[in-house]
Amino acid sequence: MNKILSYLNILSFFVVAYLIIRFINISFYLNNYELLFIDERIIINDIYNVWYLEDEFYRYTEINNQFLKNLLIVITEFAYGGDLRYGRIWSNIFIILLGPLSLINDELLITSVRIFTMFIYFLSIQLLINIFLDKQYRWLYSIIFYSIPGVFYFNTAPKPDPLVILFIGISIYFLKKNKYNLSLLILGIATGIKIVGIFALLIVFLYILIIRKYDLTLTLIFKMLFHSWIGLVLANPILIIPPVNIGNLPNFYKIYYNWLDTQSMVAQQKRFSLDYFINWSENISIHFSYGLIKNVSLTFLIIALFIYLIYLMIINQQHASSLITMVGLIHLLFIFISVERQWKVYLNFSFIFLFIGLLSLLSNKKNSSIFLLVFYLTIVPLGLFRISQQIDSKSSIPNDDFKNIPSVIEHIENKYKELDNPINIVLWDPSYGMPRNNVTYESFFDVRENWEDQNLIAILNKADFFVTKDEKNFDGIIYHKIGDFFVYQKIN
Repeated sequence: MNKILSYLNILSFFVVAYLIIRFINISFYLNNYELLFIDERIIINDIYNVWYLEDEFYRYTEINNQFLKNLLIVITEFAYGGDLRYGRIWSNIFIILLGPLSLINDELLITSVRIFTMFIYFLSIQLLINIFLDKQYRWLYSIIFYSIPGVFYFNTAPKPDPLVILFIGISIYFLKKNKYNLSLLILGIATGIKIVGIFALLIVFLYILIIRKYDLTLTLIFKMLFHSWIGLVLANPILIIPPVNIGNLPNFYKIYYNWLDTQSMVAQQKRFSLDYFINWSENISIHFSYGLIKNVSLTFLIIALFIYLIYLMIINQQHASSLITMVGLIHLLFIFISVERQWKVYLNFSFIFLFIGLLSLLSNKKNSSIFLLVFYLTIVPLGLFRISQQIDSKSSIPNDDFKNIPSVIEHIENKYKELDNPINIVLWDPSYGMPRNNVTYESFFDVRENWEDQNLIAILNKADFFVTKDEKNFDGIIYHKIGDFFVYQKIN
């Protein structure tokens, strides 16, 4: 049996290498700024704001000293950016390491950002394997983690989730060495990068309280909280400003909370629902049964299995494995009851930690080779089939925006000649591809994403034009259609 696993390990190395090569190839697809989707524009805009010294949010329009203005732009971008949806440490890594490429062209920058994201995912998986699993079967384990839901997305689009997983892995490494405060600090950073890290932070925090219950003091608890907070601040430096009234400074903690609160309710009416759980359960049962089973019972069976596995880990003194499995299971349950959208990418975080826990337990059992082979054959063929479908789909996505957007810009420039006292701002529906001044065109007006208002009249009170692919009809507003885009403006 070990010989079979060794052959599978060699085969898995070549499969992982093949997938990475395909992902790198895909990183060259649709790599013009105009063709980026919302999630990908976030990090690209952060890079351009620093390296092009652009005051995207018009914070310093009244400052005439250009050096001071540029300095404030850079400091603000590194500390805060546009909002706190993701930690600035994530953006800053890309800004520092890949930012110079923005001075060459957008295609090179976008492709490099995608490849670097791919590297972070790979590194996070390898770190977890080093910490928890037998390195003899490194590539066999690797292909398992390249066969779970969400792998294609996190290897082809720059998102902070792989960096969160990497920091959680680093924190567990120090936790196993009994460096508790350092572990909490790193988990604070992970949470600051993306709030999903809080599942690991809370569980590890409680674990430390339990194992140190005999020397527990208020001072110790304060130190634990302080190190967690320092990590959060390292990820989002603007949070060093306390949540109190200081001149005209906003309460950044309130902004942070409001963003998290509103995002948790996007496109759904209820925060929690049993219907979400049922839909997710049926979805997952279909996924892991190769489409043969659509039954909530399978999900209950999986949950019960992992609860039992956590129990076995605890009695076997495999504390790190039990913690990481709890992180995956609690996150899975949270998604099941709180997220209406059935997008399996959300479960990538859950399955990475659930599978790490499961595999670490199996590796210490008699007949572990048989268990590992069965698990491999259950997960990998299905996962690779799904990824091959996604690769083929990505390779054939048509997109006419690249030729339509320049026509929209040309139309707007001509229309500006007819306007008196323009604002020189064009608001654009962020759901679609869009241009950026000094990147895809050069002109006197800026294009900005419209996030605040959906009412067309309110939008055109803040901008000269509004561009979307949705047709709207309002009195006093006209539009011109260019390709798929509608360009709206008020009637003079």
